[in-house]
Amino acid sequence: EAGYRVDLLSMLTTKVNANCIVVDSIGELAELYAAANAAVIGGGWEPVGGHNPFEAAVYGIPLAYGPDMSQPGCDALERNGQAVRSNTSDSLGMALIHMLGARSMRRPFAAAESLRDPVETTWEAMRAWGLAPACVELAPINQR
Repeated sequence: EAGYRVDLLSMLTTKVNANCIVVDSIGELAELYAAANAAVIGGGWEPVGGHNPFEAAVYGIPLAYGPDMSQPGCDALERNGQAVRSNTSDSLGMALIHMLGARSMRRPFAAAESLRDPVETTWEAMRAWGLAPACVELAPINQR
């Protein structure tokens, strides 16, 4: 109805005709978040706590998630204007329309392009939001 063409990531071929892609596979998110204009973080519309919003937040894109999102740091994302909590499909639709048109919701991180490891990505985002101690360093990925 809104003029969006939606495809499942698993069904895509070399030519993408959609302007909205539903990710239905594992291990793809870091690269997709880096190229996205906005992200809807799953798991927040059920009482399971939601998925990790910082994997997307590190790329500075606006985020939306459901009322049951309870991951640490979500309140900071909302206060800073990078994330919105949507209770209904109507409010999610309105939030997406607003997010896609509001450049002010983008909060880029300087190091985002160099981050590919999900743990490193999450840690860097949490540090940037003041939610992780700066004195703790991650071991290189091949030593974890």
